[in-house]
Amino acid sequence: MKIVISGAPEKEVVRHILSLAKLFEARKSGDLFRIAGPAPCLLSKEKGNYHWNLYLKTKSAEEIRPLIVEVLSGFKKTKVRLTVDVDPQ
Repeated sequence: MKIVISGAPEKEVVRHILSLAKLFEARKSGDLFRIAGPAPCLLSKEKGNYHWNLYLKTKSAEEIRPLIVEVLSGFKKTKVRLTVDVDPQ
């Protein structure tokens, strides 16, 4: 599962992605999932927006869906955009 935070300025994007990473880390139990990142996306800046991603590696996205909903429901509307890709290639 890939989570991308996009927007400007970059420090706001980084602040939000780090916050999400900490929330997932705090709720991690056992080997249900692994966290990779956060890190800048391959195209880290495009059209004035910065893009950072966080990967949650799991065998079953369905098993962690409730956790994803719980963590992301706390994401407040700001100038940054949050995108979730359940099956990144």
